[in-house]
Amino acid sequence: MAQLKSELARKMEKLLLEDKDPQAAIQLLVDYLKTHEDDAATWNNLGILLLHEQRMQEAIHAFTRAQRLNPDDETITSNLLKVLAQENEIDEAISLARTFLERYGNSTKVKYLLGLLLAQKKQHEEAFEIFKDVTEAEPSHVDAWVNLGLLHNASDDFEAGKQSLKRALEMNPNDAEIWFFLAVTCVNLNQLEEAMDHCQKALALEPHHVHAKNLKKMIQMMQKDELAAGSS
Repeated sequence: MAQLKSELARKMEKLLLEDKDPQAAIQLLVDYLKTHEDDAATWNNLGILLLHEQRMQEAIHAFTRAQRLNPDDETITSNLLKVLAQENEIDEAISLARTFLERYGNSTKVKYLLGLLLAQKKQHEEAFEIFKDVTEAEPSHVDAWVNLGLLHNASDDFEAGKQSLKRALEMNPNDAEIWFFLAVTCVNLNQLEEAMDHCQKALALEPHHVHAKNLKKMIQMMQKDELAAGSS
């Protein structure tokens, strides 16, 4: 079996890296699974390839097969949750995440994804508590800090939102999107000079960031209005 899997991996590497033929790689895995239906890892790999090729429903099928064979694997479950979310099957994904966490314990990866799903369903209070739990369990989880900040902002607690976004930037200072979110937060706090500084940093990292460009123009207009009001 080990020799067979090694040969499969060798052929996969050739098809993907040398031949650049993902469709042939997919067919290779499909053929292999006809005689090895209980191989969860291969079903998962098939799902990844199908997802990359935008064959979404087939990817769901592959990840579902993998998850049923290995239901306590957080990576397989996370892959299935992500593709369900992409296909807007949010309720099914939430149910799967809750079941996983109830049965197999506190997976930060699955819990974070549940938070995203709940936020997408506008269940902000529960999503907030989940992101808070994730940041406490894994303080270096940048995305959880970002989403925590955005949910603070959604409830008009912009100062707390600002602090959460700053925590994210301490760990990932080269993310233009986070700088943009922080700029928006500072605008809501009427901290226009600081907002402009953050907006400029976003544009320095990503010059074609459309929302940052528009925000910069808005801040400039607000600053002009402030100057006009002060001189009148």
